[in-house]
Amino acid sequence: MSCTNCLQVQDQLLQLRRRLWLQAAALATTVLALFVGGFVHSKHNDETSTPPVLRVRGLIVEDAEGRERILIGAPVPKVDHRIRTDFAKAKKAWGDRYPNMDWYKRLEHNPTGMVILDEKGHDRISFGVPQPDPNVGRRVAPSIGFAINDEQGFERSGWSHFPGRAVGFGLDHPNREGLNLFLFDDGSVGMLVRDDKGTRQTFVGHANKGTPWSGIEGSLQGLAIRDEHGPSVVVNAASPAPSIEIREAGGKTMRKLTEDAP
Repeated sequence: MSCTNCLQVQDQLLQLRRRLWLQAAALATTVLALFVGGFVHSKHNDETSTPPVLRVRGLIVEDAEGRERILIGAPVPKVDHRIRTDFAKAKKAWGDRYPNMDWYKRLEHNPTGMVILDEKGHDRISFGVPQPDPNVGRRVAPSIGFAINDEQGFERSGWSHFPGRAVGFGLDHPNREGLNLFLFDDGSVGMLVRDDKGTRQTFVGHANKGTPWSGIEGSLQGLAIRDEHGPSVVVNAASPAPSIEIREAGGKTMRKLTEDAP
């Protein structure tokens, strides 16, 4: 091999070596850049990401007009827009229906839960622990559940659990209770239907002795129809003597059929 050829080979080897060094340097720079970029991105996310738990005492959601519409809290926050918690506003809204409203000051208004108001400030939906009382009076006992109200803030439907007592679901007339489904802890269970005047009601189900919903003194497994004078028709399959009774206005039995009757 001539000296000229040796020089050419050495020159080619030097060029190849330089290219390899350049490629290695470029690769190292790329890896370093990826590592640094990943570290910075991870640190940024740790510093700016939303905390996994949000701790607040209460939350108020307003509409486009600035009116408080959704109240969430433990208990729900007090706001000026809500009629129920302002006695002057409540008396103005319902004073024609209830001229003397001193009893109203004793009602429970602020649950631990949520209340949704309409644009006028009436409670329309609420649920919590305990539930707010209806704006017509105290509940029979503290309860857990939800209520749906009409445009005047009067309860029209609801589901309630009365700890240690019962669980029930109700649909109401505009001025009084209408239909109730309930299950008592003593085993009584049934449906009670009332007319819009509150003078007639029909109970269907099982009621142990002393359960007021059935409208009769003893236990009942069947049907009891009452008017303003008391039970008028009772179909009772409870032991020991299943029977059908038809009663007069004063409650005196006019006709009673038993399984032993001819």
